[in-house]
Amino acid sequence: MEDKKFPIYKFFATWDQDNYENNGSSFYKMYKEEPTVEQLENDLNNYKLNIINKQNEEKHPVTDWKEIAYKYIEHESWVLHWFNHMTYNQFETDTEVEESFSNFIKRKKKQNMQNGHSATEMNYSMPYNPDKPFYCFMGADESWRWKICRCEHCVAQGKITIDH
Repeated sequence: MEDKKFPIYKFFATWDQDNYENNGSSFYKMYKEEPTVEQLENDLNNYKLNIINKQNEEKHPVTDWKEIAYKYIEHESWVLHWFNHMTYNQFETDTEVEESFSNFIKRKKKQNMQNGHSATEMNYSMPYNPDKPFYCFMGADESWRWKICRCEHCVAQGKITIDH
């Protein structure tokens, strides 16, 4: 069975604030269907509002936006979040989940090697090339770390998560 692949976008921002220059953040978002420009712009605006609210709570308001944008990354079966990966639930068994995730890891290791890195470590001696990125696994390449999450929050959103 071939894994279904979904569109993935990266949202990113850099800004200055009180006593902090070039602060930044980013995250990846997987969409179940192709997003519209309106949907992407709305998600970008929500991202910006979340940053503003967080900085105001911490008493470090944003003073200057350097960049805030999104870009298409790829169509893929799993998307990286902070020490977990997520996809839309299309599996009947945990064995199918693990097989799909294992295939994903193999693809990304192969991609890393094709891009001049080792399977699991970035080649820091190479000059930066955005066309040859390194895929960071955050522990996902170690199957003993995998813990499938089917909590009510994930199930309600039609998602499945592997924590690692």
